[in-house]
Amino acid sequence: MPEIDATFRGPASEAQLQAAEREFGFPLPEILREVYRDTDGQPWGVLTGCLIGMRLLPLEESLTVVRGVRDFYSEMPEFAGDIVSGSLPPDAVQGVGSHPRWWPFAMDGGGGTLCVDFAPGPAGRMGQVMGSGDGRLNTVVVAWTVAGFFGWYGEQLQANVVVNRLPSGEPHLELRHPQRPFFLDSLPHLVKAGELPRA
Repeated sequence: MPEIDATFRGPASEAQLQAAEREFGFPLPEILREVYRDTDGQPWGVLTGCLIGMRLLPLEESLTVVRGVRDFYSEMPEFAGDIVSGSLPPDAVQGVGSHPRWWPFAMDGGGGTLCVDFAPGPAGRMGQVMGSGDGRLNTVVVAWTVAGFFGWYGEQLQANVVVNRLPSGEPHLELRHPQRPFFLDSLPHLVKAGELPRA
């Protein structure tokens, strides 16, 4: 879609990627690095998210989120994390609303994020992709790997994504089944149907 393609920023440089990884403290998964080499996300204010309505975050914006969470943890450890009720699958994600070792790479208009989890719960896996935020009760593991997530998303684009229009006229990508304005709101239904790429 040319309207979505036009929102992408230019590529991130290898120096930018290495600087982001140094500050974050972990190397990013190679497939996510490949995405950044193609485009350094979508700028603030873009309503047309390329990841089922979620905007791909530029490296610097992801780092800004990480810095804010890290500062909150260091300044008010007794309140850090905004404890939530749990995760799907159970214990796969730490029972907190945010964590300085989560790399946010996509965000929706309601404050929800897709993150790569570098501090999984006891039943989780290092590098899993999870959806969190925006007051939802459960944090959901979308895929056990970033490669698994992007492979699944490619399949969804072919078979299960529809294009709706926002009131502004901008295109908005949504899943056909189940159809929800925000992707993260679809996750409990996808979990129940066994349609997430946890392999």
